[in-house]
Amino acid sequence: MRTQNQIQLLKAHHSEPFVLQQFLSSVEVDNLLEYYFSNEDKVIKKVTGPSVLKIKDDLLDNIIERLKIQVGNFKVRYAHFFDVTGPHVIHNDDEFDYPESYKAFTIPLKIYGDSNDIKLVLFDQYYYGGPAKFFNKQDISSWNIHYNPPLTDYSNVENINDKGIDENFQKNYLSHLRNEWLEGLSVNKTLEWKSEVILSGEKVNFELWVDVPDSNSKLENTQYLDYAMRYGIYSTSNRIEVDYFKLATTKKDSEWFGSRYGSYEKQFERYKRTAVKVVNYLRGLK
Repeated sequence: MRTQNQIQLLKAHHSEPFVLQQFLSSVEVDNLLEYYFSNEDKVIKKVTGPSVLKIKDDLLDNIIERLKIQVGNFKVRYAHFFDVTGPHVIHNDDEFDYPESYKAFTIPLKIYGDSNDIKLVLFDQYYYGGPAKFFNKQDISSWNIHYNPPLTDYSNVENINDKGIDENFQKNYLSHLRNEWLEGLSVNKTLEWKSEVILSGEKVNFELWVDVPDSNSKLENTQYLDYAMRYGIYSTSNRIEVDYFKLATTKKDSEWFGSRYGSYEKQFERYKRTAVKVVNYLRGLK
């Protein structure tokens, strides 16, 4: 457990949650997603639901250096992808070696489905007793545990109060949590869950049939091209969607995606990243 001196040091470095807008480029988002989906064999699937992949040291170097300009110098203790397909429970991101000071940076990369109303909810309360998931008054004797032990008694949670949580907010964003788990808790801030724009500030609706670098020819001799594809794209400032797709090849990856595959779930994600590269290339030709 932490000493009172360690706890006081943590308190001295408390700061309000904040958002850095337009911080990642579309290329950086693309590279991070590419790394995750191309290393699925190394992903740890927790018994509690989420999938986790540790990030190699140099993948975030440029992002970290820019982040230091914003928040000051720091060392990275740990970085990983956290992949969930549903709302998560209340938890902290502490470690069992009880660091004397730490901050958690969250980088949204992707949303599964078509919702545009995903929130990261932050609470007013603090817990200094190490990693925890918060299940007040809950019998957890038969539950699966991966890393954060369940905390079923909030007596050592600081800033417990009787403010309560707005009923509509709880219904819209916290309906997966039991009422007793929220007793004594209050919401500090909600942060909108969205990644950096893929095509910045533009809205495009078109069918794209291109051979790069010659955008007027048809799909011939694709082995000599960097990119070749045909499909419909609809894109806004914060999302790109492929309406339908016929063909995509890349000389770099020597891959071919076509309708003969039947199921497109994984192909779609890689195909979309190829679309970003082609569209950005064509924009550069203007």
